[in-house]
Amino acid sequence: MPFRHFRPASRKPRLLPVRMSSSDLQLQQALRHLPAIGPVRLEALRQLGVSSWTDLLQAPDSLLRQTLPANAIPTIRREAQRDLDAAARGDIAHFIDRLHVADRWRLLLRHWPQCVFLDIETAGLERDADITVIACWNGTQLRLFVNGENLDDFPDFLLDAQLLVTFNGSTFDLPIIRQTFALPADLLPPHVDLRWICRRCDLTGGLKAIEQTLGLKRPHDLVGTDGQEAIDLWQRWNAHHDTRARTHLLRYCAADTIALRHVAAAVLHQTANQDQKPDHDRDTRFDVSPDDDWRTLERQLPAPPMTATATTTTTTHAADAPSLLPPALRARLQAFLARKAH
Repeated sequence: MPFRHFRPASRKPRLLPVRMSSSDLQLQQALRHLPAIGPVRLEALRQLGVSSWTDLLQAPDSLLRQTLPANAIPTIRREAQRDLDAAARGDIAHFIDRLHVADRWRLLLRHWPQCVFLDIETAGLERDADITVIACWNGTQLRLFVNGENLDDFPDFLLDAQLLVTFNGSTFDLPIIRQTFALPADLLPPHVDLRWICRRCDLTGGLKAIEQTLGLKRPHDLVGTDGQEAIDLWQRWNAHHDTRARTHLLRYCAADTIALRHVAAAVLHQTANQDQKPDHDRDTRFDVSPDDDWRTLERQLPAPPMTATATTTTTTHAADAPSLLPPALRARLQAFLARKAH
């Protein structure tokens, strides 16, 4: 239960915590990464009413010592304050490697509006195969980067990307992207791999298997298309300028990002609702409408047949929201792109 009953050492009136959104509260409830807090102590703290970083800062030492080592309490408080400060300034990168794997879903929940769902297709199954298509989807706008057309624009897109979400991207998509564009790992935006979050929810297998488990459906023309067919589609376009093959390939890559967002939303519903507190409003920012998403795909990239003059969608990506990339990281990435252009 949330902290409500601790009394400060002074005789000042007791202050209740400021009411916060569900996603803010649930990010604050990520405690497993803090020193000396494992699953047993985490449960013991919750039984004492300590379930957030704010609780750790406000609870008296005498209460915390019931379950935490006395010499660890100052460090725990200091780290909890660091997390509060990072959350207040929207520093996503602070939490990427810091949060325990069991709590990374909380980062998606907290920063759902900033999520960019990404997928790539390649010309072969080898790790050094060329990228053919990169698709990026934020729930409103679709960007496609195609080899031989506008693929070199992708690093510029990263300047405004705030949180990348992939499926198995930590072992496939991002290493290939780094290799293709000669990007150091620390110049990429913060990234969450949904595969491991799904696994903790007992959703195993590939993305399409998880979609089936969740009852999610793709447009009819994309059912059954897989990575191997994507390679064949690229070869047909590259060798014979088969515009139907090109369109199908782009739709398939884009559909992976849309489906990834649907899976992420389903996982957040399942996980967040388990932790939902009765005295906090339900956060609906991660609600999605699959029908609306597929209609957006049909509007921006209609199904074949298409004419040879129909090119990849070039919808301008969102630029109205301020970038949450740390200023130093953004400056380094801009400098890298400037050097690369010369």
